[in-house]
Amino acid sequence: MTDEGKLNEFRMEIERVTSQILDLVERRLDLAREIGRLKEKLGMPVRNKAVEMRLRERVLENCKKTGLDEKFAMNLLDLLVEESVRAQRTDRVEE
Repeated sequence: MTDEGKLNEFRMEIERVTSQILDLVERRLDLAREIGRLKEKLGMPVRNKAVEMRLRERVLENCKKTGLDEKFAMNLLDLLVEESVRAQRTDRVEE
């Protein structure tokens, strides 16, 4: 295979992986909405700082094991958490 062919193969794999990541994000948001419904039913607030801190610790541990950049991972986690919070709050307003 030529270098150009390899490049195209890598690009196609990046597209597949990106699609898989987005599918997982969608699943994560579905779970967050379910959690939000249960929290509302139980009279709990949307945010739980202790749970968020445990998740941060686990992500940092994973970074140490895999070598993934911690700043990148924390930025990504911040996006995921904020979107989960937004989804839970939106779900409360809509119902």
